[in-house]
Amino acid sequence: MRTCTDVAQRNALHFACSIGRRDAAQQLTALGHLTNSKYGADRTCLHAAVEKPFDYRVEEDEELVQWLLDCRGDPLAADSDDVTPMHLAAYSNRVLALRLMVASQGRKRNVTPRDKLGRTPLHYAAISGANESVSFLIDQGAELSTPDLKGWTPVHVAIRYDSSRAH
Repeated sequence: MRTCTDVAQRNALHFACSIGRRDAAQQLTALGHLTNSKYGADRTCLHAAVEKPFDYRVEEDEELVQWLLDCRGDPLAADSDDVTPMHLAAYSNRVLALRLMVASQGRKRNVTPRDKLGRTPLHYAAISGANESVSFLIDQGAELSTPDLKGWTPVHVAIRYDSSRAH
């Protein structure tokens, strides 16, 4: 199926997921759009659904996340920078989405996938000040002492990117 894409290389299904439109996403898959198709920097619909909300996001639909996982969406699918949907959910403080993605992995849970800079979802949560995501990931076994390629732990990046201070 040939589809048109926007400037971010998203087709209609990726766009529907990025604005939380589960109803539209379900209709598009019925027409043949694939939930694991990739856009932009090799991101999937699950990446789009959990990424930091845009101003035009209709809603943060965790039922959409569950539906994508039920459609074999992979919470550990890495884009061209090895960023996974778990990294994006942690950064966006989407704790319920994180819970769903961790639960979807069964007993072989991985809460510490690394991007190309060696950063884990805990690093991403610490960078954005997503305290609920930080707590959840630590409860799931993520460690505060895990260094990235620069040797920075999530504690280092939390201090470095502290957005609560005036600059």
